Amino acid sequence: MSEIYASIHTLAQAQEGDVAAKDDIHMNGEGARDVFAGGDVTVQRGGVRDVKTNGAATIRLGGARSVEAAEVTVRQGGVFQIKAGQARVSQGAVAVVQSDELTLDAGTRAGLAITGSARLEQSSASTLIARGDVDMEQSGAVALVAPRVTLRNSGVVFLIARDVEGDVRPVFGPSAAAAFGAAFGAAAALIWALTRGRRKK
Repeated sequence: MSEIYASIHTLAQAQEGDVAAKDDIHMNGEGARDVFAGGDVTVQRGGVRDVKTNGAATIRLGGARSVEAAEVTVRQGGVFQIKAGQARVSQGAVAVVQSDELTLDAGTRAGLAITGSARLEQSSASTLIARGDVDMEQSGAVALVAPRVTLRNSGVVFLIARDVEGDVRPVFGPSAAAAFGAAFGAAAALIWALTRGRRKK
């Protein structure tokens, strides 16, 4: 990650309510609007709007609207959007996460996760899309798309994968799956027809 945050958002250039530094920033029981750092950022028992750092960002017992860092760790906190190389959320919640490596554990809930690889332990995700392996233990997902998936005492409603290992329990039987496929195909055809008709006009 470039040094853009440290060089542009200095203490002199930060707006009122922002916290900025070229090195590490540690906040305990404090709040801020935006946080910019060249080093690591730690927010404990506090809330911030956006965090951008060249290093690692840790949120403990706090929250943020968005966090962008090389590595993000959230423990007993909540973040709306995470963008990181490595992201780990424990006993927390995240609405949207984009990462190369993702770990969700200890009862974490995620909305949309787009990642390279993912490991879920006693956690859940509404939609999980991965370019690599996904390992789930005592976890669940509504929709999961990945090349390789390993399931242990886990459940997925809609699963698209090339290789699947572990306990696979289909939610829909053959007749229900066929009906869903037919309904999905009909809806897609209708949308395509309507779109094509509008383009002709």
